[in-house]
Amino acid sequence: MHYEVLSCHINTGDNQRLLESTMELQSNEAHIWLEMLSHFTTETMSDGIHLNEVLCHIEHTAVLPALSVLQVLGFHSAVTLASIKKYLMHTLSSDQTSIKEDVAAINKYVKETSRMHAEVHELHNSPRIFQNNRCSACAATLELPASHFLCMHSFHQRCVECARYQ
Repeated sequence: MHYEVLSCHINTGDNQRLLESTMELQSNEAHIWLEMLSHFTTETMSDGIHLNEVLCHIEHTAVLPALSVLQVLGFHSAVTLASIKKYLMHTLSSDQTSIKEDVAAINKYVKETSRMHAEVHELHNSPRIFQNNRCSACAATLELPASHFLCMHSFHQRCVECARYQ
């Protein structure tokens, strides 16, 4: 139904009410915002204020990718780079921040993965010495028979069997 409201306001030429009603409906449907962009770029550009409001909403809600916005705006010769400069700068800045965060996460995961590979290599190729003198389950002094795990936990045999049946 949002599209019908949009069409009604476009047909009457009431751009202010068109923008207000679309904002009130809080529609996050991409085709509606593409239609809004297309409408405000085909206007005589005396409505640059409305175009900027639409671009601000698209930027804050991320309802459309920047490439789609640029494709719509690129088809209309009335749109100048100066009129969309603020939108482009904010979009590129947020994308650059996102890229930096992603690179930091990738570097963190690479370091963690190499640490895990080294640990697995050590587990396969070198012996582990278990020096635990307390059971990890009951905290009592370890007595034989005991079970030792590579996670460095040690248990009485009876504690392992009790845990298995629970």
